[in-house]
Amino acid sequence: MKSNNFDTIAHLYDETRQYPEFVYENIFKLIEALGQLDSKEAKICEVGVGTGRMAIPFIKKGYAYTGIDISNNMLSKFKDKIANIDHINQVEVFQADATHLPFENSRFDMVWGTKVLRHISNWKGVLQEAKRVLKENGVFLHGEEYWVVAPPTVKVRRQWEKFIFEQNERPNRPFGVTDDHEIAKYLEEIGGKSRILTLSTWPVHETFLQKIEHFATRAGSSTFGISDEALENSVEKLKQWAYHEYGNLNYPYSGIRGFRVVMGTFDS
Repeated sequence: MKSNNFDTIAHLYDETRQYPEFVYENIFKLIEALGQLDSKEAKICEVGVGTGRMAIPFIKKGYAYTGIDISNNMLSKFKDKIANIDHINQVEVFQADATHLPFENSRFDMVWGTKVLRHISNWKGVLQEAKRVLKENGVFLHGEEYWVVAPPTVKVRRQWEKFIFEQNERPNRPFGVTDDHEIAKYLEEIGGKSRILTLSTWPVHETFLQKIEHFATRAGSSTFGISDEALENSVEKLKQWAYHEYGNLNYPYSGIRGFRVVMGTFDS
């Protein structure tokens, strides 16, 4: 099985992927409602928990929470956050493979993750394991971001990939699934009922320089395995291209970002 390990960017993961605070609150409240969760009783497992940025609202509310990830450095960041929260309930952290969860059958009321299935080649195995460890009537959720209205800065990625290919190197592609409908279809194949729901949207203001710096600092998994020389050359070419096409690299372009989930429920 292939998967992306985020050990090398754990130190900058949160600062390059933050949502506005109201977005975290919207996501938390709607997931709590969708799963009909009770903080005094429900047990939650998050696969690909990373630094815990999505877990913290549940932990602060008092949920029994279990997080797993293959990246030890990301989990260290998560543990640091937990240490600064007062009056938490049971929180467990495991360095583990999402396709072989170290838990007994029917343990959790909800299993979920955010942008994790795109990074795991055997993503169907993750869904099978989620079903196994869910209680009867348990809920599986997988969250992804998407553009509702995309700013012109999204063109940077395609240009960066072009410049990398010109140097006879290849961007690191997702190993897993990026189509929500594929996830929904497979949930139904293994006996579940599926829905795709948008939980929150928010305005984004992004400059070309900010977008280029995302690649320059290796903040994204697409840069994994790219040589330093190729990366430096591609970044310089990106700046030249963006200046030629759009002029001011510090002009903030507006867009609208969204967060949606694929929801799967299993009656038995």
